[in-house]
Parts: sequence; structure tokens; C-alpha cells
Amino acid sequence: MTGNFSIPDDLIRLIQRARYISFDIFDTAIVRIVQMPADLFSLMDKYYKNINCKSLPFDFKTIRTDAEKKARELAWLNSGAVEITLEDIYECLTNYYNIDIQTAGLLKQFEIELETKACKKNDFIYFLYQYCLSHGKGVVFVSDMYLPIACVKRILEDNGYSQYRNIYLSSVHKTTKSNGGLYKQLIKDLSCRPHEILHIGDNYDSDIKMAQRNGLLTYYYEKCRDRAYKRGFYKSKGVSFNSDFEESVYNALIINKLYAFPDNKQVNDDLFWYRFGYRYAGLLFYAFTTWIIEQAINDKIEKLFFLSRDGYIVKRVYDILSGLFKNAPPSEYMYASRRALNIPGIVEMDEKTLDFLVSGTSTLSVEQFLKRIGLDPIKYMSKIKNAGFSGKDDKIITGKDYGRLRRLFVLLAEDIKRIAEVERDVLFSYLNDLGIFNLKNIGLVDIGWHGTLQQSIKNIFRLYGKDVNITGYYLGTWQKAEEIYKEGHNMRAYLCEFGRPEEYHNILKRCVEIFEFLFTGPHGSVIKFEKTSGKVIPILEKNDFELSKIKKAEVLQKGALDFIKEFMKVINHFGFLDIPKDLVIKPIKTVLENPTYEEALQLGDLEHAEGFGNVYVRRFIANPPRFSEVFFNPFKYISGYKQAFWRIGYRKRFFSWKHHFSKL
Repeated sequence: MTGNFSIPDDLIRLIQRARYISFDIFDTAIVRIVQMPADLFSLMDKYYKNINCKSLPFDFKTIRTDAEKKARELAWLNSGAVEITLEDIYECLTNYYNIDIQTAGLLKQFEIELETKACKKNDFIYFLYQYCLSHGKGVVFVSDMYLPIACVKRILEDNGYSQYRNIYLSSVHKTTKSNGGLYKQLIKDLSCRPHEILHIGDNYDSDIKMAQRNGLLTYYYEKCRDRAYKRGFYKSKGVSFNSDFEESVYNALIINKLYAFPDNKQVNDDLFWYRFGYRYAGLLFYAFTTWIIEQAINDKIEKLFFLSRDGYIVKRVYDILSGLFKNAPPSEYMYASRRALNIPGIVEMDEKTLDFLVSGTSTLSVEQFLKRIGLDPIKYMSKIKNAGFSGKDDKIITGKDYGRLRRLFVLLAEDIKRIAEVERDVLFSYLNDLGIFNLKNIGLVDIGWHGTLQQSIKNIFRLYGKDVNITGYYLGTWQKAEEIYKEGHNMRAYLCEFGRPEEYHNILKRCVEIFEFLFTGPHGSVIKFEKTSGKVIPILEKNDFELSKIKKAEVLQKGALDFIKEFMKVINHFGFLDIPKDLVIKPIKTVLENPTYEEALQLGDLEHAEGFGNVYVRRFIANPPRFSEVFFNPFKYISGYKQAFWRIGYRKRFFSWKHHFSKL
């Protein structure tokens, strides 16, 4: 998605004028998997302990940073040298910080290994590099860097930069870009006029000003993290959010992926949703699924069933991650819905059944209540009137209306039970085809909230005398789910269990509908099951209004999956990242509590449908009126605010001038 780069026109013109293209290396051609270069040093203790089974007796990050400063001071004082080597730095570690030569040598080796693992290509600059090669330009790399040239060559070539004329390092040539010496060496070696070289780099002083003083063409490529800072990704320029290595890795992945572009062109909808998924959903999907795998292994689950539709993306992530774990159970996608499971479970018209039949928070008509369970209201006009209604179009609003509705369902009990019996037999065939009855200990995966689908599945099992132990795994469950748990339904939740801890529960409740959108599967909800040519198939809702929402969710989930694949590369390199829940929920919490206008607009324009059985009431998540409408009817703002699923997003849009002038 973000690989469809375009090169700015002014840069293309510069490339056309030049014979040679000179690329700065670090923060230009190469980026690191940590937010700030020194953040890599905070990993050294873990890395050392992983190799040597013991911790370092000192804070490596602090003394390594101090040793580099000391080495530069000594080089200038002793010989007027403007550059140092990695050897110089580690010599200072032994001479001034009481680290023995053997330990220092081991740490130096580890640092080179870490640097090599921590470096990756800048996707935009790599695209530019390939463009230059394809247009016959000679390529060189120039960097003020203390690392050995063998290490830098390996970093470049491991990341695809294998075609170049030469590498110019300050540690090798004993001069720098910042004093102009490397540019003089470059011009001399290429035997060309200075203006035939285009230098591209991120440091305005050494890459632009000094290169121009030496006659080179230049293009300023603002480093990704500076661009991210200017666009509000983080608040403090030049520092990480905190010292946690895991958060530094997360920040770097976002910065290097989403802020590599040198232009500020308007973001189209697909690019918005891709970036949203990469930045806000990827880590959540990764952490939730990893937790599921660990719980399922610990619970000795024979097979995991991912319930539609919210389990679709989790199943895809599970298929990517489960191979990394020993004894991860096999998995299957299972079609399920409230309507498809609860109607077949009706055997008596008791109070519990009536509660389900009249459930819902939207205002529906008598006709809609009947249609959603498969009854044609035209056939039951006399019974509708016997229940106290004037007709099928009566709206169910008051408590008295709901009392009449319950009486109507009692009058229709036999017909409802016949529908339930037919659907129950087909549902049983579907479950049997899944092989579920051959298992003793299964897991169900869903986004969560009340745990009622798990309860419904267990009830179907009981009706057929099947004894299968079920454990539910959820993103979160509300307090009401505790009642189902106390009935004997095993369930666990990743973020909040039965509404606890309150902090995570409150984040989810900011806008449950947005979380449900993140997990949306690429098909409609299940109405029921039918048997066709001996095969049981789910009958899915076909709502045109859902197609746009599904498309957005698919693009978002593509971004999230790309994040997970990139994140896994880091895991494969280092193997011991511990992702705290606070970090997992922090990105989406930021959106829910303090969205940008664009986020409030895109999320607010999503429609959420309440209901089941192809009978839905649609409402925008947060779509406020305009000032002109509120001026003539002030209550329009208040009523819209009360109905908004996401009230913070509603306010953000309403009080933004962009909202009111976007259609002028």
C-alpha cells in the first residue's frame, strides 16, 4: 500500500542533471528499528544476559554514550582529529570506566551484531536508489560514521544496496562531511565536476550546506522521525516516549513506515485506512493473538474455533503467529451469530426465550421483530391484533408496547418452535461437519463483551447430549458476562475481564463500535444455515451499506498485517520483547480520546448497524450537524450528541471549521 511511491518533481529534475547520486547512509538510506540510535544500547544488557546468562554490572547505555563523547574529546585534544572509530570508543570504556578488555571486546562484538540486526532499508530511499540505477546513474554512499566499513557494507548489502561505486566513511578517511573533507575526496575519486554529483541526506548542515559549499547539487531528505514530530506523532523532539525498548521499537516501525514520504500530498481514503491499521490495530491484533495462543496451550485446548465475523482477522493473525509456538492448537473459522445460534436453541417459550426475542436497543416495528426471526407478518395479522396492536407497523417504544410484543410471541410459540426445530437440525449438521463433537476441550475466540454466543453454543450441545468443554477467549468482557461465567462457562479476557480493570474497560467503552469495526470480517452476519446438495452452508446477510465498511476494514487489516510481519522480523532477531498492555492499548486510546480531525471524520462517517436477522437500524458513529442547521434548531446538536456512539469524535468534528466549510 505505501510502496506505491512517487518521486517529487524537483527531485527528478535534480537526478536528471546529475551523473552521480550520493546517498547519506544512516537516517536516509538506512533506518533503525529503534526510535533513537542510543535506544539500541538499552537492549545490550538483555542481549548480554541472553548470551551469558548474567546481567551486566553497569548501565551500558549511559557509559557507552559517555565513552563516545570522551573519545571525541580525546581525539580532538590529542591530534586534532574530527572523527573516531568504534575501537576508540571501546578503548575509552576500558581506560576510563574500569571495564576489562575481555568484556569490552565482547560488548563491541555484540554492538556490531546489534547494529547489523537493527538496521533496515528506508523503503522510499530504496525505491529512489533503484530509480537512479535504472536511469544509468552512478551511486555512492557517504556517511559520518564510526562503525567499521565491513559492518557498514554488510548493513547496506543485507538491505539490498548491493550496486554502488564506493562507500565513503569518516572513520576510514579521517575526515567528515561536516567539515567538507569527504566531499572533496568524493569529487577527486569520481574525477568529475562537483555539480555533476547530487547528494541526498537528512542533516541540513553537513548534507546540504557543506555539500553546496563544495559545489554539489543537494536534496534535503528530512529524517523520518523529524517529519513524524512535525506531524504530531510524538511530543518531544529527539527523545523517545520513554526508555522502554519495546515502545522504541513500536515507535520506529510507525515512523519509518508512515513518515518516509518527502511530500505532503492529500491522503486518499485507502491510504488513510492502511495507515490507521498499521499504526493503531497491528500491535493490538498481535498482542491479543499471542495471548490467545499462550492461554490455549496452557489450557490444553484441542482446537480453537474463531467465531464469525469478529474472529476473522484474529484467525488470520493466528495462522501467521501460531507456527512460532510449540503445541499451538489447530484452528478453524466457525460461522456463528446471535440469530443463527439462539433461534435453533428455542424449545420452550419461557421468559429467557422471550427476553431474547424482544431484545435490542433500536426502535423497531412489529413487522421488523417478526421478520428478523423468519416470520411473515402478513400471515399473522389477526394474532398481531389479538396481542393489542393496531397493525404490523406499530413501533415498539414503551414498556406497554414490549408487554404486547411478549404476548404476541406467546401466541406465535408453536410456529417459532417449528422454525427452531428445522434450523436446529441443520445447525447440528454444521457443527458435526466441523468435527466439534469428536473433541473434549475446545476454545472459542471472539471479540467478547457478554459471552452470550458461548452460552448459546453450549446450550445447543446440551440439547443433543454432547459433553464438550468450552473455554472462551475474548478481547474484553463486561460485568454481565460474570453471570454466565458463574453458570459454569469458562472464559478469559485479554484487556478487561468482567469489566476489570476499570481503566481498560473504560477505554473499550469509549466506543465499542470502533473496536468492532477493527475486527470486522469480509462478509455479512450469519442469518441461519441451510443444507444444499448434502452440504451445510451459512446464509449470510447481503447489505449494500456494509460493502463500503467492509472494504475499509479490509484495507485497515492489510495495514495491521503488514505491521505484524515487520514486528515479527524484530522478534525473530531479538526474541525477547515483552509487550505490556499499556503499550498495546495506548495508540488506539489516543485516537478515542484525542483524535485528529481526519480521524474523527473518517471514523465518524462509519455506519454502525444494530440488530440481527437482516433487520437493522443504521446510525453514524459520529456525524454532527453543521452550524447552519444548529442555528435554526439548537436541539439538533444535543439530540445528535446523545445518539452518537463516539461523543468525543462528534465534538471534535462539530467544533472544527473544516467540518462546516468542507462542502462550500
